[in-house]
Amino acid sequence: MAAGRGRGGRVIVFAALDPTNWNAPWMLLTRDGMPKAKFTGFFDRSYTVVPQDEIAGMKAWRLLPRLAH
Repeated sequence: MAAGRGRGGRVIVFAALDPTNWNAPWMLLTRDGMPKAKFTGFFDRSYTVVPQDEIAGMKAWRLLPRLAH
């Protein structure tokens, strides 16, 4: 993702970060060690997650680099 942003690109995540969206195969992901809380927690810890307007009718979030403190 850093290379894409370095070229002026954006990283957009659709629907997966929506706390009310359970359309992904969460039971399978949980079984394999990736419950929804762990998945979304990774993004919250690793990036600044910025809500965007809907894109093509889907909720969307932009991922920005997390600034070091």
